Amino acid sequence: MPPARPTALARRSGVQLLLACGVAAVYLVSTNMFGPLVPLRAANLHAPSPAIGGVVAAGSLLPLVLALPGGGWTDGHGARRVLLPSLALVVCGTALAASAQGLGWLTAGVVLTGLGQFGSTLALQAFVAAIPGRGTVSAFSAFTVAVAVGGLVGPALAGAVATARGLPGALGLAAALAAAALLASLGLDGHIAAGSGRGVRLADAVDTAAAVLRTPAMATAVGANAALVFADILTASFYPVLLQQRGVGLGAVGLLISLRSLVAVAVRPTLPRAARRMSRWGLMAAAVVAEAAGTAVVPLSPAMALQIPAAALCGLAVGYSQPLSMAVVADHAPGASRGTALAVRLAANRAATLLSPLLVGLAIGALGLPAGFALAAAVPLAAVVAIARLPRREGHPEPAAEQAPQGG
Repeated sequence: MPPARPTALARRSGVQLLLACGVAAVYLVSTNMFGPLVPLRAANLHAPSPAIGGVVAAGSLLPLVLALPGGGWTDGHGARRVLLPSLALVVCGTALAASAQGLGWLTAGVVLTGLGQFGSTLALQAFVAAIPGRGTVSAFSAFTVAVAVGGLVGPALAGAVATARGLPGALGLAAALAAAALLASLGLDGHIAAGSGRGVRLADAVDTAAAVLRTPAMATAVGANAALVFADILTASFYPVLLQQRGVGLGAVGLLISLRSLVAVAVRPTLPRAARRMSRWGLMAAAVVAEAAGTAVVPLSPAMALQIPAAALCGLAVGYSQPLSMAVVADHAPGASRGTALAVRLAANRAATLLSPLLVGLAIGALGLPAGFALAAAVPLAAVVAIARLPRREGHPEPAAEQAPQGG
């Protein structure tokens, strides 16, 4: 009799993790189609480099402003109740971008989609962190494999469909996939990450955010991942524009972006063992250095002999950094405030995605493409300094959360 209960719990947890990963994969195929298509669509509408950066950055403005209220809402009302309307926003915003005939409507679609993507990502992360019977590194490693699968399929599919049906047709398919993810998410268990049942005051959310930023491990994980995102978000801004201008076809651009996700998928199964042997922070430092190197060489030549290794380096970086930063924040945050703590991480990432296209676009406009990519490569290197300054005890062993089951 006693063994039946944990077996049933493990089976239920596994099903819910698998479903959450499936929703994330389909939703992120849509998202990773949308990302590289938007700057290409803006360029087709004859937008200059700073305007392209502005259109891309518009999707991060509302998530940055609403990050803490969104995290508090997730803690108070549950992940599923945030996920469903957020995915609906992605559907509407992507469909609007698909039909847009001018920069204004395209920007409006980007704003709606960006807000929906923020809520969807936050809710899915909070849901995965609360699945019982799973350590955070193992759960997030599985979850981010699904994220990477979305990143692998999305850009390649975007390039193929855009070549065959045009940019509006590819954006329309992205909207349809987001709608499929919305339907699948109805099967997620509302009792997991159900929330406290009461609203979370903004002041409490601010206190939680301040606690995150006062904790060296959490602040460093959040900052390092945001610095990496600052460079990696070029795949949704100037990276496809640069390669297309230099004669690389849309299909090849999509495959290069997909290669990043393929490498990320390949390295993630090694993550729990590597984190125990090398420490989380050693892996995080390796990740940011790899991102910096891969970004810096992109504008040197459009030759595939250079672009393929550069894409692989950037995929390695994301493959390690993404689940590690999620796990550090989830492990250090109190369970009742985990949504708000994860929202701080996402807010930092959104700040990076807001600033990167604006600053890189200005640098490109003033000094040319190499200067913009050099700026993007320099930012992750600052994170290495922060990691090196962590107290030694922060860099070593894997938390107990990975050896003992997590509660629901």
